[in-house]
Amino acid sequence: MAVTLIPFGLSEESNELVDVSEVDRGLACHCVCPSCSQKLQAIKGEDRAWHFRHASRHTFENTTNQCEYSFYHSVRMMARQLIESEMSICLPSYTDSVLAEAYASVGYLAETFKVTPASSITLGDIELEEYFQNVVVDVKGSVKGVDFCIYLTHPDRPAPFELLDKNYSSFGAIAIDLTRIHEQFTTNTMKHGDSLKALLKEHIECNLEAKTWLNHLRFNKAKDHALRKLEYRIKMLQYDNDKAAQQSQTGLEGFTPRSCQGKIRHCYSCNVSWPLIEGYICPKCLKPSQLA
Repeated sequence: MAVTLIPFGLSEESNELVDVSEVDRGLACHCVCPSCSQKLQAIKGEDRAWHFRHASRHTFENTTNQCEYSFYHSVRMMARQLIESEMSICLPSYTDSVLAEAYASVGYLAETFKVTPASSITLGDIELEEYFQNVVVDVKGSVKGVDFCIYLTHPDRPAPFELLDKNYSSFGAIAIDLTRIHEQFTTNTMKHGDSLKALLKEHIECNLEAKTWLNHLRFNKAKDHALRKLEYRIKMLQYDNDKAAQQSQTGLEGFTPRSCQGKIRHCYSCNVSWPLIEGYICPKCLKPSQLA
């Protein structure tokens, strides 16, 4: 099924996008194409998923050049309409990692960090198809006073660099991939009479796999903390490596200085303890500790 088939039409009565399952068959649907304003007819056959199409082949041919409507354009418009109703949207957890080079025999080390756990949000102050960070986004709003945007993606519409630039992590941004909706519409997995609108609503609300974090207010703070932890790991590895080399040269391999034997360090902020021989920096908060 071509991506030019239209899953949603604009109702002449309500001036809102409607699903083909919500209207009568044929021209009795009283819908027009939101792009070219020509009459649509609702196709409710048995061979493939229900959909809209231009009322006549002649009309379609005369409007093909000016009508930029497509499957994904239609779905994006309906998605905006659904999100504008202030639905609750489930978001996946956001994790990333940093790399740093240790010494030659170790190579690079990685430290994974979590920016935010999985959660759900309800956008406020919603605006549709607005400029944000020098790019037009599908939905712009706020969450607890923080700017937040949603960018709808598909194979011909990747997320823009402007939303991925972590130098400006003062906002939240997610991408929602619509590819799965197209697959359901075109592979006959939908039963006749199924509502693509309902599937799209569930996709936006609940499908975590379709969502990708583009930016987050706490990204840089979490990244900086991970870098400090990684630097500490590298220092301790270097310390252990130097200590082992020195002990090997002096014949004291495995020797622990008497001043360190049985003594531990303790971080009272994190409630973490470790042997004194491993240093005085807390491995969790990376702050100086005290003898326990």
